Amino acid sequence: MDAVASGAKRGATDDMRRWLASRKPLGLLTLIAGGNVADRGQIRPILTARGHQVTECDTLSEVVEKLNAEPFQLIVVDWADPEPATEVCKQVRKHFQGQDAVILAVCPAEMVHSSDKLIDAGVNDFVIRPMDSNLLSARLGFLEQWAHNLMERVWAEEALRESEEEFRDLFESSPIGIYQSTPEGRILMANPQMARMLGYRSFEEMAAVDLEEGGFWPSYPRERFKMQLERDGEIRGFEAAWTCRDGRTLFVRESARVVRDGTGNVIYYTGAVEDITDQRVAEEALVESEQRYALAMNGAKDGLWEWDLISDTMHLSPRWKQMLGYEEEEFPDAPGSWFDLVHSEDVDALRAELATHLDGLTPHFEHEHRMQHQDGTWRWMLSRGVAVRGKDGIPRRMAGSQSDTTERRRAEEELLHHALHDRLTGLPNRALLMDRLRRATALANRRQDYTVGVIFLDLDRFKLINESLGHELGEKILVQVAQRLESCMPQGDTVARVGGDKFALLLEGIESMDEARATADAIQVQLTQAIWVGGSDVFVTASMGIACSTQGYDRAADMMRDAEVAMYKAKTKGRACHAIFDPSMRERAVAWMQIESYLRHAVQREELRLYYQPIVSLATGNIVGFEALVRWQHPEMGLISPSKFVHIAEETGLIVPIGMWVLREACLQLQRWRQTFSDYANLTINVNLSGRQFSQQNLVKQIEQVLKETDIDPGALRLEITESVLMEDRNTALKALRQLKELNVKLSIDDFGTGYSSFSHLELFPVDSLKIDRSFINRMGVNGENTEIVDTIVNLGRTLGLTVVAEGVETEGQLNQLRTSSCELAQGYLFSKPMKRQDVEAILLRNPQW
Repeated sequence: MDAVASGAKRGATDDMRRWLASRKPLGLLTLIAGGNVADRGQIRPILTARGHQVTECDTLSEVVEKLNAEPFQLIVVDWADPEPATEVCKQVRKHFQGQDAVILAVCPAEMVHSSDKLIDAGVNDFVIRPMDSNLLSARLGFLEQWAHNLMERVWAEEALRESEEEFRDLFESSPIGIYQSTPEGRILMANPQMARMLGYRSFEEMAAVDLEEGGFWPSYPRERFKMQLERDGEIRGFEAAWTCRDGRTLFVRESARVVRDGTGNVIYYTGAVEDITDQRVAEEALVESEQRYALAMNGAKDGLWEWDLISDTMHLSPRWKQMLGYEEEEFPDAPGSWFDLVHSEDVDALRAELATHLDGLTPHFEHEHRMQHQDGTWRWMLSRGVAVRGKDGIPRRMAGSQSDTTERRRAEEELLHHALHDRLTGLPNRALLMDRLRRATALANRRQDYTVGVIFLDLDRFKLINESLGHELGEKILVQVAQRLESCMPQGDTVARVGGDKFALLLEGIESMDEARATADAIQVQLTQAIWVGGSDVFVTASMGIACSTQGYDRAADMMRDAEVAMYKAKTKGRACHAIFDPSMRERAVAWMQIESYLRHAVQREELRLYYQPIVSLATGNIVGFEALVRWQHPEMGLISPSKFVHIAEETGLIVPIGMWVLREACLQLQRWRQTFSDYANLTINVNLSGRQFSQQNLVKQIEQVLKETDIDPGALRLEITESVLMEDRNTALKALRQLKELNVKLSIDDFGTGYSSFSHLELFPVDSLKIDRSFINRMGVNGENTEIVDTIVNLGRTLGLTVVAEGVETEGQLNQLRTSSCELAQGYLFSKPMKRQDVEAILLRNPQW
């Protein structure tokens, strides 16, 4: 890729990244294909007002031309005839490879029977002509979010392609040979340098070499290489003589690692090869000539040594001594002086390698070991040599060199560390954790007295912290959390960061599940302490899932999966707690995934329904408003209550588009009722705002847009927010509430009394009403018992000038007690269950009183 093209690609990616960071579905390039002038005159202003850049065309050929010229994200197809409309959709999908644009079809009512053809051709949504502007705007809001998600995926795929291209460039241009091979020596993969070193034009030629007829691996050293590699898992600096394609001898230095499967079987070797032919020729030339050896001894960059085996005396070059911080006269020339400086853990292996060479079992001697520098530090040294033998084959002397490999070892260890550790926290990453978990699981399967536990941990609402404080402070919080997790772990166990705000803990050799529970409890205690960042205290909690090897796991990945499933169970229990995995959780997780999949299409397929529950004035008995409640009419599973899907929508973020659909539909319906029923011209509507909705930065603008689209009196809309959501980030909540009050909408605290707000905070929040949680209403007795909390909330509301609404009223006794307490409004099954639109209208015609 040339520099200009590469720069252009980075620029486009950066532009897309900035667009995505804004999280605003504006500035979309939109193509209107077909349609008459009147339709375009209705569609274009709505698109332009929403920030779209609109292009129009009349014919199929123009559509193809425009698609080739601009990267459109939204295509509006407006043809009265299904055949050209279907052909346009097919051309769009062909151009975008079936998935990278959103298509909205504008159809006359008689064309609805052809909708299957349009769906097969790639249409994502429909609007029936003549068009309802409010409905079109509602559909566009959903499709803009869809287009946003598509662009985000395109960017992610582009980033992946760039990463793969960078890796391929490094692989192809590396000056070191890189390969993968089977343990038998069959080449599975090699880069161009590896092929060139051995005289082949490509990897394919190398892979065709018949090992039985003489491959380039030498037999004896290769057997020793395999034995050492499979014993230690890796090998470094292994030197051997290979046979090139043209018969030349190539001396190489090889480093390699074993890659095994989950059961420990060797899959393949991966290694790197350096051509050291010139260096080896130089070393052998030293042995052949005493005179040349003596000259080289004075001027070589590496330290040189010569050992007289008969007299057991040694000569060390000045450079050899300088490498260890000694002057010529400070260090005695003796084999013992050499061995005395070698690390105690390495000296036996050094002596064994020397003995193997002197016994004639290896063609040359080589060993890498640690030696103590004069300043007390340890340095890695690579010592190599060759024995000179008499006619009887007995070695008379040895000569060789010593290289300081400390920096190379440090660089290799740093690279290996980065490959297996998280750069932010320094903790092991998922790859290293899974490697350790595989070994621990295998050991647990062999030993009945050995138990392994995994704790999967996810920080609660960390996305909100990131959005509120910024990613820089968010990263500082993650670092402190990592340190606290490490402080809770016994020596030898593993804490890993496995992605984002997720961590996993591997507990090896525990006595029982109780020990894992105790660790989880200790973590919760640590996390209750404030984290000081950005000049203020931040509090975090975590949900944890625990899985244990006593359940009988053959695969480490299954154990990790079940711990994560248990973590999600802990979140549904209310967060800041832990859950122990049991098999029923996996069944629920599968059901959760199925519900989530269906739910993603529910809005698009118009499967959501609104039900309405009356809110009654206890002074007059009249209906003063309704609370809008969402239901899901699934074509196969029937009517699904919110308890089955709202928490899934909250966790996945689907609650945001669903919530805006509920708000828009409720406002439209209220406006129709106020215009239709003269006795209810002051009717109000209550709509719930979820925590995920409340954290959206563009929430106020979205609500303002709905108010404009539906032409509803803002004072007729009452937004319900739970006090737990308000108290999660009080400063941010106060700012959002004030902005909403500027729109003149009414605000209500839902489920009041179940959270943890104080009266002082309640007085600060610019709310208009309190809704008493149904649990307090249910406890009230017919003779006035257990009414203290209700009386307190009613009196508090009166003191603060707030309207008080009682939820869950089911009996006449509860109603009488509420009237005695001077509660103003109530709702519940005593008056009516949530009703469909048609049932509400029937009640409004009767104008009932309670």
